[in-house]
Amino acid sequence: MSARLPHSVRYLPRLTLLALLAGASYSSPHAAEITVTGADGAPGQPGKPAQAVMNGSSDPVNRATAQGGAGGPGAAGAAAGDGGGATAKVRATASGNATTQGSASATGGNGGAASAGGSAGRGGNADAQLELTGRNAQGYASAFGGNGGASHAQGANRRGGNANATLALKGGGQIEGYSAAAGGTGSYDASSGAGEQGASAASRAEGAGGGGSTVKISASASGGYGAAASGAGRQAGAGGEATAAARGVSGRGQVEVEALVNGGLGANGYNGAAGGKGADAQLNNAATGSTSGKLMLSQWGHGGSGGDSNGADGGAAGRARSHMQVHDRTASSLDVRSEASGGNGGSATGNGGRAMAGGDAVSRVQVAGVGDIAASGNAGGGSAGYSAQGHGANGGNASSSVHAVTTGNHSVNVLAQGYGGVAGSAITPGRKGGNGGTGQAQASGQSGSGAVSVMAIQHGGPGGFGGAGAASGDGADSSMVNAVSGSTTGALTLDQRARGGDGGESRLGPGGRAGHARSRLTVSDSRAASLSGAVLAEGGYGGHSYETTQSLAGRGGNADSVLHLSSARAGAGVSGSSVANGGTGGYNQHGYIGVGGNASALADVKGRGNAASSAVAAGGVAIPLNSTGNGPGGTGGNAAAHALAAAERRAVASAQATGGQGAQAGTAAALSEAATALHGGVAQSSARASGISGMAQSRATSGGAWRGHAMTAQASAKAVVVPGETEASSQAVSDTGGGAGRAPLDIAGGANVMARASGAPDAPAGAALPAGASVIGQGAQGVSYQHQQAPGNIYTYESDGAFQFSTNGAQHLMLGLFNSSLLNLGFQKLEFIVSNHGVDLYSQSFTSLAQAQSFFNHRVLDLGMLGAGMQDVMIHTVWNLEAHSGYAFDYAVALMPVPEAPMWLMLLCGVLLFILGNNGKLYYLRD
Repeated sequence: MSARLPHSVRYLPRLTLLALLAGASYSSPHAAEITVTGADGAPGQPGKPAQAVMNGSSDPVNRATAQGGAGGPGAAGAAAGDGGGATAKVRATASGNATTQGSASATGGNGGAASAGGSAGRGGNADAQLELTGRNAQGYASAFGGNGGASHAQGANRRGGNANATLALKGGGQIEGYSAAAGGTGSYDASSGAGEQGASAASRAEGAGGGGSTVKISASASGGYGAAASGAGRQAGAGGEATAAARGVSGRGQVEVEALVNGGLGANGYNGAAGGKGADAQLNNAATGSTSGKLMLSQWGHGGSGGDSNGADGGAAGRARSHMQVHDRTASSLDVRSEASGGNGGSATGNGGRAMAGGDAVSRVQVAGVGDIAASGNAGGGSAGYSAQGHGANGGNASSSVHAVTTGNHSVNVLAQGYGGVAGSAITPGRKGGNGGTGQAQASGQSGSGAVSVMAIQHGGPGGFGGAGAASGDGADSSMVNAVSGSTTGALTLDQRARGGDGGESRLGPGGRAGHARSRLTVSDSRAASLSGAVLAEGGYGGHSYETTQSLAGRGGNADSVLHLSSARAGAGVSGSSVANGGTGGYNQHGYIGVGGNASALADVKGRGNAASSAVAAGGVAIPLNSTGNGPGGTGGNAAAHALAAAERRAVASAQATGGQGAQAGTAAALSEAATALHGGVAQSSARASGISGMAQSRATSGGAWRGHAMTAQASAKAVVVPGETEASSQAVSDTGGGAGRAPLDIAGGANVMARASGAPDAPAGAALPAGASVIGQGAQGVSYQHQQAPGNIYTYESDGAFQFSTNGAQHLMLGLFNSSLLNLGFQKLEFIVSNHGVDLYSQSFTSLAQAQSFFNHRVLDLGMLGAGMQDVMIHTVWNLEAHSGYAFDYAVALMPVPEAPMWLMLLCGVLLFILGNNGKLYYLRD
């Protein structure tokens, strides 16, 4: 029998009332506050229910609390009593413009304990309802189902009580509140029967304010833990279901709404009973709202974990789904967030049975608005269960997608993340840990003319542990191809990141293989005022291998990143970066180190304005830290980086490759290429490489015009990689006044080898060239002092300056050598070659410093006659120098016209030709 106070009972300030009605206790220490506690049941009898109800109050503070009585314990062979239900309700309206606060809290009574041959009592249900109307309405409604009674080895288990919480707030000013519901926990120890499904939970919250009211509302629900089971052929109870919904409304104030669902946990199975299934968590537009101000909507879903089993299959993990579709035409800005995470799979802890995979997770977000938008989605696969006798299960898979569209000049920021779940372990020889779950992410954003930023991140899950000689699991691969996209006439930024899962660790067995990573993005845009793109690929870490000399640690994952980025819009700036990091090899204390993963990065950037391109690749490390055995050690991963930048006015390309460290370092190859197309353009290129061997190459090309015809200047530098960092740098310009091509090179701290070339300069030719010479191009080449170089080593570099131009008639090709500079030159050999169309016009080798100094200072070379047509002149230098040396020279390429012959000589040539044409005879004219 329930007991409640009559509606006519009013509570005056500082009045304390204690009433005992039908076993229920009421207490009111303050005005408009009521507490009701149901009496516990006698043996085998249910606990008394409790109702605390306040209806129609006008007091500023109103609180109701109800606690159901506990069920009585079961007598021998008889069922225990169920817990008493609890109901707490508050309905209040503040008078005038008064503020209002309140709470409604209900907790069901716990079920009675089971006895031999009997069953435990079920938990009591709980219902909490709060409704407030007034200024600054604030409050909460909470409902907690009672727990199932304590287990008995010869008794039956029962579930907890259901829970329901409802909140409604109305008024002006600041509206804030939450509702929370949690199903009770089922009996969880060993028993003699099957377990019941966990209790359900439901939560709903609403807040409404007028004008500029701010509204903050949340609703959360957690399903109850299933009841445990015992005995072969039986199954433990599944987790309880949960639902939640929240809504907030304001005229023009900020509105923040959250909804959270936790699926109930599956119970454990004992003595051959199977584990209970975790409950799914599903949210579909569970958080909603409306305002002309800022609107923030968030929802989270977490699947329940499956129960473990001793002797049978573990419980399946609960899945998670969070879907949000927001189409709003009033909010000044939108902030939308969604998260889904799968539950953990149940483990098989005894003989027989299978471990269960982690739960899958899916997050989907679609947003359309008329203001600024921030939208994000996160999905994480659940962890898998382990197996005492069999294979470990696989991690849960995850998928996240976010798409957002707005209008006008409003901004869009989008983030999608997907993380594969951790795999389960195996601890028996001949078995294998599970493989990591897959992660997927996709995102897009669109605006009329506002800034758009889009990012997608996905990680493969780690492999499972292998113990006692079991092999460890492999990390999941991660592959992204055009996973991000966007559109705007403003600034567009795209970012795509992939990482492979780590290999599982093992004791007495081989380490798991790491997941490979691939991130590739191709974008051709014609609308954005500026375009920026980035791709990242990171291989997973190889699994460690402990306490064995028979097996290698796992290999690090390879990484491959490729970016093709181009813009057809005039004047648009374009920048792009591509980064690849090979995974670190696994560790083994006896020296059986895993190989580092290889890395390859390509950045290809093109634009009609400025273009900047960066490619960075780092091979995975394989360092035998603390290794004491005789193993071979690991080899570092190889690295290759290639950067290309092409633009009309300015292009900058940078490539950096680093071979991984290890017992033997990896190789490194870096190539950078920059090119400009219009007269007046500047191209800069640099390449750095560090590894056991390899090459660093840079090339810069600038197109221009000379005497109305197209011409091109190109500078290139190449260096063979030696231990330590090696850098090659080049710059090409056109029509810059002549200063850039001949600007002094930094031989005290610049790149290992450098080259500059300037086409069609309009500066004077310089004192070294004769009067009347027309300068086609200028340049400089050199090598720099490097602190990290090993004394006594010989280093080889190459540098070039090339000029393509056309001539209308025969002209002399002149080369002026102006000045040279030196620093601690350890001179070995220098080869100097000038060619046209690959045919040598001049070449000389220098084996002493004195020869070089004499040649490269204030000298003019006449390289012969050029005919009409296209010319391709190259100044090529090969440097062979000792460490800690620096040297540079500058030059100019020019043309001298062929002088016309005097008139008398031309007449004489004509007479001679006439004579030769008449067999040497002269004829005289007669009258």
